[in-house]
Amino acid sequence: MINLKKVLIVLILFFVGSEFVFAEEMDVDCSDTLRKGSTGDSVEILQKKLNEYMDCSLDVDGVFGNKTYACVVKFQDRYNLNPDGIVGKKTCKKLNS
Repeated sequence: MINLKKVLIVLILFFVGSEFVFAEEMDVDCSDTLRKGSTGDSVEILQKKLNEYMDCSLDVDGVFGNKTYACVVKFQDRYNLNPDGIVGKKTCKKLNS
């Protein structure tokens, strides 16, 4: 019984620790400017955040296409940012806040 408790405690700590690591990875890198045609991990994180905040139902594929662009414009409009569809420093900071 004691071994089972230890295993459960280790598993719980592992999963709780995983959530903290995941949360850190969810920040969009504000040193990059993201726009139509951008690709990569930063775009995937952007798409996850937009799905979370704006309920855009984007495919998280790391490709900044028309749907991602439209959702960025919607996000910028909602938060009184310049709705240009480009994720620069101001839009990025708002996404990460």
